[in-house]
Amino acid sequence: ALMLSQEYHGAARSLERAVESVPDSLALEHALARLLATCPAAEVRDGARALEIAERVVAAELTLDHAETVAMALAELGRFDEAVRWQERVLVHEQRLQTTPSPQRRSRLELYRARRPVRAPWFDG
Repeated sequence: ALMLSQEYHGAARSLERAVESVPDSLALEHALARLLATCPAAEVRDGARALEIAERVVAAELTLDHAETVAMALAELGRFDEAVRWQERVLVHEQRLQTTPSPQRRSRLELYRARRPVRAPWFDG
């Protein structure tokens, strides 16, 4: 709700507290990593921390969303070539799973190729 109402500082603080309260929650860590990587508010973004959290999450459970968050964090750090490789792998695995292709995932790949990070006001998986 805080992210949807553009209360990004409050959202980050709430997620930080939630992660401290439930340290084994991959969902909470993932949400925090994604917010830190993509937040429209520059003062909330922290690409290095987002990458650290995202790598920990992806090591615990490799999912398309988790891998995509690694790409987002890499792009936030300006490591666009690595972000492109991660996002391309996400799209290949998505295709192998024969799921409906995500236009958001394709759009994110194009952002990284254009050397631009993702700026998303909400967690859209």
